[in-house]
Amino acid sequence: MNAPDERTILRQKAQEQLQTKHWLEAEESFKQLLEIDAQDEEALEGRSEVLDSLGQFGRLYETAQLLLTTNPASAPALAFKARALQKLERISEATIANDQALLLDTNLPLAWINRCGLQLLQQKYPEALRSSLRATELAPNDARAWANKGMALYNNNAIFEALEAFNTSLEKEPDFLLALQMRGEIFLRLGRIEVVLTNAQQLLTLHPSDLTGLTQAIRAHRSWVTPDRARQHLQPSAITAPRALGASSGLGSSAAVYVDLVSEIDPLGSDFIYIQVANAIAARIEVGEITHKLPAERDLAEQYGVAYQTVRHSMQILRDRGLIITRQGRGTFVAPAARREEPGSAGPATGAPPS
Repeated sequence: MNAPDERTILRQKAQEQLQTKHWLEAEESFKQLLEIDAQDEEALEGRSEVLDSLGQFGRLYETAQLLLTTNPASAPALAFKARALQKLERISEATIANDQALLLDTNLPLAWINRCGLQLLQQKYPEALRSSLRATELAPNDARAWANKGMALYNNNAIFEALEAFNTSLEKEPDFLLALQMRGEIFLRLGRIEVVLTNAQQLLTLHPSDLTGLTQAIRAHRSWVTPDRARQHLQPSAITAPRALGASSGLGSSAAVYVDLVSEIDPLGSDFIYIQVANAIAARIEVGEITHKLPAERDLAEQYGVAYQTVRHSMQILRDRGLIITRQGRGTFVAPAARREEPGSAGPATGAPPS
């Protein structure tokens, strides 16, 4: 029997590295395979999976395009392309590519994970829940599928079922960021402050610069009625005050500013969080801090330490109030009638949003 050739050995090595999540080593192995054969579909698919896991979505898009050049009818290539486009916030293109992937292979797990994610972004929550059920059926060990199911359930007000889904996601991948963040959000909503503190400590240990974890720690600290008990759950250097929490997060000098923004939002306040965020942004518009284009919704979510979907609800409130205008593909702008004079300017800010 002939011994396996160099390419076979390299391919086996790459697949083992992929399975054990040694992403950088796997990328190097797939790179070597593509140096041998630039049209190696299996190597291109493997490299795509690595780039997705590393969050390198620009490179993922390029690799998916190369795979489609090699095989225009590749359902995985279209699914990876859709994944990259979704993360690059090119939602319409992502939806088209993902629908094409499902036409070619209706049982492709990544395409169903993508479909659920896209439907969540489009606030199609009942449809997202149906897609998440299919995704978890096809990919029961994929943490992303369970996290998406949790998001769909959360937005359909099935809080306890959502928590169960996020816990399942963390069973599959204990350091999965979204699941940890949303578990903290749910416990905040339920008033389980002790558990929030424990979860925030775990989140910040795994992801020291995560703004959501920092936010949850700050809010839990502010809501805790007995500070001595809070100190049992967070390191002493991080519990003395909200600003100390920021200083310990690895965010540097920007942490104090961030903590000030976060402190405007009270999870136990009388108003829903999305209304509090809308009011906070409205106040920034009123005083002239924001005069033209608003930060991206994801950036606002990070600034206020809330879920992306929360900011989407806040934006709708501001649109209903006539304070902002959203132009598809161009961003969200302060409505002309709501604009205030910029500091130091001779007159009101000029220039309407691009049409």
